[in-house]
Amino acid sequence: TEEYSVDVVVGGMGGSGTAAALSAAENGASVMALDKAGKWGGTSAITSGPMTVNAPSQVEAEYDQWSDPITKETRVKKAGEPLVDGDALYEDWIAYTTVDGVQHAKVDIVRALIDGSGETLDWMSANGFSFEPAKGFVGGKWGIFASYSGNKEQTEQFFANVYDRYEKKLGGQYLLEAEATGLLMEDGQVAGVSAVKKDGTKVIVHADSVILATGGFGGNPQMQEEYLGESWRLYGMAQNQGTGIEMALSAGAASYNIDMPPMSHFVAPYTIMTSFEKPLDNDIPYGLVCSGEVMAVDQTGSRFVAENMLAMNAYKNGAKYYTILSADQIAVLREQGLSQAASGRYLSQGGVPENTPLTNIDAVLDQGIKMGFIYKADTLEGLVEAIGNEKMVLDNLMASVTQYNEAADGAEDAFGKTPELFERLGGINPESEYYIAVTGAPYIYSTCGGIEVNTDMQVLDERGNAIKGLYAVGTDSMGVMFTNTKGYTNYGGVAQGYAFFSGKTAGAHAAAQE
Repeated sequence: TEEYSVDVVVGGMGGSGTAAALSAAENGASVMALDKAGKWGGTSAITSGPMTVNAPSQVEAEYDQWSDPITKETRVKKAGEPLVDGDALYEDWIAYTTVDGVQHAKVDIVRALIDGSGETLDWMSANGFSFEPAKGFVGGKWGIFASYSGNKEQTEQFFANVYDRYEKKLGGQYLLEAEATGLLMEDGQVAGVSAVKKDGTKVIVHADSVILATGGFGGNPQMQEEYLGESWRLYGMAQNQGTGIEMALSAGAASYNIDMPPMSHFVAPYTIMTSFEKPLDNDIPYGLVCSGEVMAVDQTGSRFVAENMLAMNAYKNGAKYYTILSADQIAVLREQGLSQAASGRYLSQGGVPENTPLTNIDAVLDQGIKMGFIYKADTLEGLVEAIGNEKMVLDNLMASVTQYNEAADGAEDAFGKTPELFERLGGINPESEYYIAVTGAPYIYSTCGGIEVNTDMQVLDERGNAIKGLYAVGTDSMGVMFTNTKGYTNYGGVAQGYAFFSGKTAGAHAAAQE
């Protein structure tokens, strides 16, 4: 058994844990950081960047070629000019999290994040990170998304820069491949953590404060089933199995919006195909679940969004959806392909180019049927039976087909899908020789809800009292900013911004405790 005694121990070395360890060490604490993975960075190493509201360095700077998210024009941002109206962002945020007149978020934490995210970005920059000027996210109007410089290629080095300073200049310690397994409690007080190394060596870290930064429970299907009602496909880190959340709950912590939808920004087939020699053939299912030219329904058989908006919205309706095609649509795809390219952000092998005949589509569909994520039947009723998810209702599917076909014939689409997206494939033939359903999935970076905290990131118990010495940051506590009735706020980089800000906040507060 290895034993250590420090002021602060941090469980997790992703974005929030890294910020927490660095902040605590900068503020004079002796610190030990642990991570079960073999490298630092966690999910933060594969994200695109954080939100930042008017980072002082960016307000002071002049940018010759700044993309104005309001006017959609490239212009000069003058020195001293704010990049976003932080008060307006706050009002928009709390309006989003107010449901039926009830505020679901902890607005003091939302306000603190908006007010502190700018200084946090500059602090991370001073410690080895580099960011681009903030802009709107995916066409959004809020100039708060500051992507990592180098488009992710340099992100791991940024983390290495931080740990070099943390260890060599601040005296911080860390252990990789060391998984925290439980809280140490003495006389009812938090007293550190127990952990185990990859080789089985037990580790005991005695500490006055414990900061939980274990990344939520995106890698734990059982916890997802318990709190979310179903398990989700994961693009983030599988080692994020809810350890920190479970440890906090065992110490009497209250949860907060733990049942809210997880975070996703892209869709892909429920199962990724790799068995064909040609990348295009492997990507045909990808095209069929992310194209705006097909009809998509949720698990009950109802349309829920204009299909060209699936990538950013599919997660709002559960862990799966289905695209429905009739035999004549398959024939068009076989001979002409899609009229617009269909390629997802990740997990594809190049995507499906526009106007490219999908000559091998029948073999691909047959393979998908064998793999269990594509279904085929002679009738729509039979298709519902083939899917067999016990949720899909034939009447819903029939109503979706009717509405979709009316839009394909020229009526205004109820979800705003534009006429050109119907031109190539048209509607669903109600007398088709056969029908196909392809299972799509919103792949998640992480879960969002978790433990309740206050503005210092102290964990709260069921009575609203702080549990002395215990903190939760990043996606272990991010649910405090949202509502469990809707998805994550897609302003751009919110999770990453909260990770850095919450970690910095918790580290400083923990270091100040006697």
